[in-house]
Amino acid sequence: MATNELTAGQVLRSTPVGISWTAPEKSRAWQNPPKYTKLSDVANNYISMLSSKNMANSVLDAVETKAPLASLAETIMLAGVLKGAHTLDTGILVMPIIIEMLKTVAMMHDIKTVTYSEEYDDMRSIPTRAVKMALASNMEMPTEEMSSPVEELKTGLMQRKTKMGI
Repeated sequence: MATNELTAGQVLRSTPVGISWTAPEKSRAWQNPPKYTKLSDVANNYISMLSSKNMANSVLDAVETKAPLASLAETIMLAGVLKGAHTLDTGILVMPIIIEMLKTVAMMHDIKTVTYSEEYDDMRSIPTRAVKMALASNMEMPTEEMSSPVEELKTGLMQRKTKMGI
């Protein structure tokens, strides 16, 4: 009697169940070998990316919201995994470097940071940049006064309408 048992090598090389329903095999970046395999290459990639002028503005916007740096670093790292730049395990190992780069960018611009979510829970203030942005958007909105007063309803919402003059 023949059995349909797979060997260990076939199981490891096979495509996960259901993946063929959404996309062809090997069409996603995370299904292919990563671009960087050495930890030093991954770290250098993030250092150069976070120190570029284009990324600095985005980093400053995120840091000024007082979002925990660990959460931001995790998001940046997972984006690298999604793009196929490195594996998840090398990303986890490089997260302290990403956090330090975020701290450095914030220190250069005199921005107070929150590293972990426990510190974030203790804070109860609104960032000054968010207040300034809210005030600026409120000042730009035109304020129109209503030209006619609101007429009060003399009947209930479900009441039948009566004929005028009767």
